[in-house]
Amino acid sequence: MFCSACGHEVADGGRYCSQCGAQVRPPQTGSSITSAVVPCPSPSDDEVHDIGRRRFWLWFFGLAAASEIIAWVINPNGDPAVLLGEGVGTTMACLIAALLIAGIRRIFTKHGFGLTVLQTWGIVLVLVTISNYYQRPTQTPDHEAEIHSAAQNLANAVTQPSSTTSASATPTPSASVGQETNGQALARLINQSAEIYRQQRVVVQALLAKEQALPIANILTPESLTSAQGIATGRHVVTEFGHYIDGFQRITESYNDQVRGVIATAPADLRAQVEQSFDESNAVKMAAVANYVAVERDIMATVTQILDLAQRNLGASYAKDGQIYLPPNQLPQYQVLIQKMQQQAAQEDAATKTMADIGKQSLDKIKQFESMTASNGSH
Repeated sequence: MFCSACGHEVADGGRYCSQCGAQVRPPQTGSSITSAVVPCPSPSDDEVHDIGRRRFWLWFFGLAAASEIIAWVINPNGDPAVLLGEGVGTTMACLIAALLIAGIRRIFTKHGFGLTVLQTWGIVLVLVTISNYYQRPTQTPDHEAEIHSAAQNLANAVTQPSSTTSASATPTPSASVGQETNGQALARLINQSAEIYRQQRVVVQALLAKEQALPIANILTPESLTSAQGIATGRHVVTEFGHYIDGFQRITESYNDQVRGVIATAPADLRAQVEQSFDESNAVKMAAVANYVAVERDIMATVTQILDLAQRNLGASYAKDGQIYLPPNQLPQYQVLIQKMQQQAAQEDAATKTMADIGKQSLDKIKQFESMTASNGSH
């Protein structure tokens, strides 16, 4: 060994340096070093296997959020409120199952309760997710955007003047007939029905224009009923009005036949639903149309009777100061016919109002359907 003061080599066993006389300290051995290390108590099983509170709550809310996300992934087109309820329900069911299993396990083992709850919760959530996935309803393309566009098209056909609508406004079907889904088929049916309605509306507006051009207000004036020319004009007006009523009835029936022909091209399961809906609303509409046509024909029949009475009394009747003067024995019949026509006019107003109300209800249903398809398409 060497002297720590001068570095001179000192023989083994010597206590003093022969060079400087300094005392030489022998090196300490491992056996001379005492340890002050105090052994720690072994941690309990709870401390080894449990999880801290902070981490527990992080995982807790993470699994809760996972339940909501999984509910949305399984059913992406579902209603948000329903999905939220399903997520909360799944979370609670899985948590209750996890608490029960963790409690039973705690009785027989010393594993940490919080960690056991999270582990069990995760396992139960996975199993429930797998079960829900295979039990989910089959997702098929519903083509909500196409259906909504078709509903808008039909609403436009009903509300807008015919001059602003045309066949070009009808969207082209996205698939050929026979290869389309129910959603595509429904959109096609609505579009084709809208175009049929446009065509019907053009014809009806033309009939109305011709009807309004008739001098109906002039055929029962005292001056007209006391002249041969006036009576002849009145008969011509009645005949023309009858043609227009016939045309209105024909175009209405033609519209129904054409729509039924379109419905017949739909897939069988969809066709049954659409036919039922169409028949229910169409029965009310056709009853109103039949009542309106019957009232109009009755009015024209009464007008014809008045013209016949005036024809028989030509030469014996005359007009003065806006009044018609008939032979005393003919006046009661004339008054009865006038009173009858006034009653029929009130019936005509009621029939017209009924048709307008039915049309408004149909438009409201179209608007409601349009709004519903828009809402579903946004989910």
